[in-house]
Amino acid sequence: MARARLVKPGLFTNDVLAALPIHARFLFIGLWTIADREGRLEDRPARIHAELYPYDKKLNVDALLGQLHESGFIARYESCGIQYIQVSAFKRHQSPHPKEPPSRIPAMGEQVASNGLVSDSPPFEQEQDTEETVSSPSVAVAGSSEAVAEAEAIAGSSADPSDAAFDRPRKRPLTANRISEFGLEFPDFDVPKAAKDYLNYGPNLRHVDQVQGFRNQLEDPTRNWRFRKNPASRFPERSAQDDKPDPFAKFG
Repeated sequence: MARARLVKPGLFTNDVLAALPIHARFLFIGLWTIADREGRLEDRPARIHAELYPYDKKLNVDALLGQLHESGFIARYESCGIQYIQVSAFKRHQSPHPKEPPSRIPAMGEQVASNGLVSDSPPFEQEQDTEETVSSPSVAVAGSSEAVAEAEAIAGSSADPSDAAFDRPRKRPLTANRISEFGLEFPDFDVPKAAKDYLNYGPNLRHVDQVQGFRNQLEDPTRNWRFRKNPASRFPERSAQDDKPDPFAKFG
């Protein structure tokens, strides 16, 4: 099934790609639309010809694929007797839809499991995340055990899943461990209750950095007052004004 993909301006100024025939350049773009979320597809020239060049019967798609392979834009490889194609640096330039199914095609050098499935491993020449992952011990959050359990249920797990589960490293999920860390950082707030409110806000949180979004909510006085543990401190400005004399009191 063809999918919508991104085309960046740098594609048109790539001198290596510009040295290839125009049909090879269009073929390279077309491969993105029929590749899976890892940039892989079966190396079947006749089928690729039918999907991308249905009206150009005289084109030699196999030769065009060979030119792309020799130029380094794709890699043609074999696994378990089946020919495949890997689009080079696909994940560096594309952002597959979160609901797009995982790849069922083995990566270069990857073995197929007995059930016929493969792991969702990084593809050929994929840009790796160099940011170090810091794991923190499990800590308790001040508040009721029911609220903590409810926050863990909303977060989905008591252990942090890998950020690789999201399409880009900056899309960090708000997990139970991170909720616990926020509980220590913001002791004056009912953090599990605030996390429940934040995660139930809308269905599009998967597309954002939930950790930064939740921090913004806790630091915003126009939004965090509902989750303060001490009701008297919800409106500190109002309490300070109450200590001032009323200038209109003499008018009774």
